[in-house]
Order: sequence, then C-alpha cells, then structure tokens
Amino acid sequence: MLNAPESASLQTSPLRHVINPPPLAPGVSGSQFQTALEPVFSPREPVLSRWKTKELVHDFASVEKGKSVHSSAMAAISSSNTCFALELFRTLSQANPAGNVFVSPLSISSALAMVFLGARGDTAAQMSQALSFRSGEAVHADFETLIGDINSPSTSYILKTANRLYGELTGNFLPQFLEATQKYYQADLRPVDFIGAPEACRGEINDWVEQQTENKIKDLLKPGTVSTMTRLALVNAIYFKGNWMNRFDEANTKEMPFKVKQNETKLVQMMYQMKKLHYNYIPEHGLQILELPYVDEELSMFILLPEESNRGSDPLLKLEKQLTQERLDEWTSRENMDAVDVFVHLPKFKLEEDYELNQPLAKLGMTDVFCSAKADLSGMNGEGGLFLSTVAHKAFVEGNRTMSMKVLVTGGSGLVGQAIQHVVKEERGAKEGEEWIFLSSKDADLMKAEETLALFQKHRPTHVIHLAAMVGGLYRNMKYNLDFWRNNVYINDNVLNAAHEVGAIKVVSCLSTCIFPDKTTYPIDETMVQ
Repeated sequence: MLNAPESASLQTSPLRHVINPPPLAPGVSGSQFQTALEPVFSPREPVLSRWKTKELVHDFASVEKGKSVHSSAMAAISSSNTCFALELFRTLSQANPAGNVFVSPLSISSALAMVFLGARGDTAAQMSQALSFRSGEAVHADFETLIGDINSPSTSYILKTANRLYGELTGNFLPQFLEATQKYYQADLRPVDFIGAPEACRGEINDWVEQQTENKIKDLLKPGTVSTMTRLALVNAIYFKGNWMNRFDEANTKEMPFKVKQNETKLVQMMYQMKKLHYNYIPEHGLQILELPYVDEELSMFILLPEESNRGSDPLLKLEKQLTQERLDEWTSRENMDAVDVFVHLPKFKLEEDYELNQPLAKLGMTDVFCSAKADLSGMNGEGGLFLSTVAHKAFVEGNRTMSMKVLVTGGSGLVGQAIQHVVKEERGAKEGEEWIFLSSKDADLMKAEETLALFQKHRPTHVIHLAAMVGGLYRNMKYNLDFWRNNVYINDNVLNAAHEVGAIKVVSCLSTCIFPDKTTYPIDETMVQ
C-alpha cells in the first residue's frame, strides 16, 4: 500500500489544471495547495485535477524559474513528470468529460517511484513506460535532487514534500530497499501492526497526512483500504503556500456571472486586477496564455484560456487533446510572451477531489503491478508476493484569497505593543483577512540587518507597526547617548529596508524620545517637551 498527500491553492474561472513537478504550485493572492498520495501493498495514490467551466478553461502547469542548481536532473524529472501528467490528465478527463479534474502528478509520481524502486521485470518496464521514467537508477537520483531542492528554505514561499513508509512489524523488507528509499526519497520506515490493528494503522497514516498538509487533506485512506493483508504503505505529502507578486484587492471583488456549462451561468464572487503581466496568444489554437508569478518570480502559475466555440464543441476538451510537453514549453517560454497590461477576472473557488487511480494507471499500461499473480516487487522483500492493491489520491486547492493584511508589530512586548495586542485580541478581535504578529527581542536582533531581513522574509508582512527600540533609564541615556542614537538608527534602517524588500505596503513608526519630567501634569503632550 503506497500513499502520498499533497495540496495547493488556485483560483480561476472555468478551467482545468495540470500541476507538474518542478514546475510546481498554484495559488491566488496567497495560495495553499495540498495533496496526498498513498499506494498500498496494497500501495497508495497520487492526485491530478481539472477545474472546468464552459466559458473559461485554465490549465495550470507550474514552472520553476531561477534555480539552476542541478539543472540537468531537474529538467529530466520535470520532462518525465509533465509527460505523465498530460497522459493521466487526458485519461481522467475522458472518464469524466463534464466534471472537474484536480490532481498532483508530482505527488503521484513520487509515491509510485518508491514502488518502482522495488519493481523488477515486466512490472518495472510497465511502470517506467506509464510514468515516463528514465531507466536504471537515474530516475531515483533525479527525485533525490528534486526533493532536496523542494525542501530547501525559500524566502518567498513555503514548499515542502515528505515521504514515509509504513511497514508491517513482521515484514522482512530488504535493507538495501529501505536504505534506497531513505537516500533518494528521505522516507523513514515506521513499523506498524497492519495484521493486528489495521484500522488504527489507517488512522495513524491519515493523521500524518493531515499534519503534513496543514490539516487540508483529511481521511486520505477510506475505511477498508487498510486490511490485515496490507504489508507496506508508501506515503507522500506535498504542501505549498505562496503569495502572488500582484495581489488581488478585496475591494475589487464583486459578484459576476460565470459560465459553468454551455447553457448554464452562475453568479460568483469574481476577483479583479489590471496589471502588466506576461501574456501570449496562439492564433492557430485561439488560445490565450497568462503567467501569474509568485513573489520573487521563482514560481509561476500559467492560465491557458481557449476561445469560446460557436459550433457547440467544447474548446476545453479540444485543448486537452492538443496539449503536449513541447507545446507547453514553447507557449509558456518568456521569450514568446509579451509584458502587456491585462485585465484579469478570477472567481474564488475551492476544490477537493479524491481518486482511486488503479484503473487510470492500468489504462496507461501499468497492469501487472495490480495483479497478485503477475506483480514482481521482489526488490522490496527479495521473495515477491507483494502487489499494489490501491492507489488512492486526494487533492485540495483553495482560491479565495484576495489581498489579506498581515500586520507585523516590532516591540510587541513593550507598553504600546501590549496595548495594541490587547485591543486586537481582547477588545475587537482581528478582522476577517487580518493576521497580527507581535514580536519581541527574543525573535531577532533588529540591530543586525541579516536577522531582521530573515525575520521579515519568514513572515512577509503587508503592514508594519514599528515600536522596537533600544531603551533605558535617564542616567543610562545620558551616559550612553551616542550608543542609543546609533543603535536605534540601525534598528530603524534595518526594519525599513526589510519592509521594502518583502514588499510591505505601509510602515507606521511610533518612536519617541524618552521623557523624564520633574514636576508635571498628565497627560503629557508635545508642548511640554524641551
């Protein structure tokens, strides 16, 4: 049994999405994308998705830009994953031509790659062809590079993947198989009692998936999926959260008609913005292509929108048949796109789809691995007898985030900071779309530019209330007045620079000179300062 979770967030109007490996990740003003895949040995599943409405169709292929490390391996795994994604997408679309399709090819291929690690003979050959893998150990080395790159810290988004093996306590898995899954996929083996407590094992796996996907993917494995016959579950989880470089303003969101079928229109909450964006038009296909970059332009989401047909045919289905890796690469290349002013309308949306992928994968040529009499997974235990009983996949995407307000308060533990915190948390509460972060000196040394920038990159505030300063009593101020002045200049400069670097919209600085009155009345105002 192999399982893998993954999730993400996207928004658009009628559409279908294909999310590819390093190209990876969709989102809105802020996006979250999660999926889970679990194959069970019975192995588990991966996820792919299509979101469709008749008038608009968006095809999402995520593309990673700017990272040249291990470019050869990244190009190879991206190419194979894109080919697999398009074939799986078409297969799922044919099974449900009028419905939404939402899956994560990367989550699926990652989990199945761990199965492929133990496959031999015809079983391995079929999997290699269906998944568009390279032969030998090259594909596993490529995944090792990709996983390391995905899990490397980023300043502009959160992107992480996690793998885990759940093995029967009495199972005799080959040490070299376990070592390889750890080396290439960073997947530790967790011994569980499938034979004695299958339902408890199912609950433990589902809890892990939910945790890895920030509580977005729940109940990946349905009751009955795990049984006393289960011997191994391979699970993959992917989580992405990022902010678009050009955010949608909530004030511009309004109710507008949205065509969900050829002759059916619904009113939806439609977000809007007009920005200079990279755009391409393919006249021979009547196709518009738009790139929506995330902050720092390391990741982008691409929207493919075919023209509406007057002949009664479905332009979305036609586009799906025409999509190839070569065409996607050509159409979305920056060299072929122009930076122009674009009016963008995207509806808010939420999608959650789950699949059993046994039949779709079998249609792609992976048949033996699901047959107990033919499956050869002897590379796992040295003796065979294992087969893939279930490939379950679940994906979640939410696109309802317009411009949210994330307020970072420096000096949050001081007098004014605590007062603001009291008002926000006790008196009125944070408004919808607001997030307040109160910092103290324990979080970072704001006199150090590197620590300040790292702190701001971690939280990426849209607004800053700057209260932090070096403070002291009267005699300390008199004795070290130059140090006070110099250090507070450093703090102010670092905060303002960091706010600028992360694109904060506004900074409110509330700093004042210390007042030590001898005899005075209260309240003290500026006319009393000398």
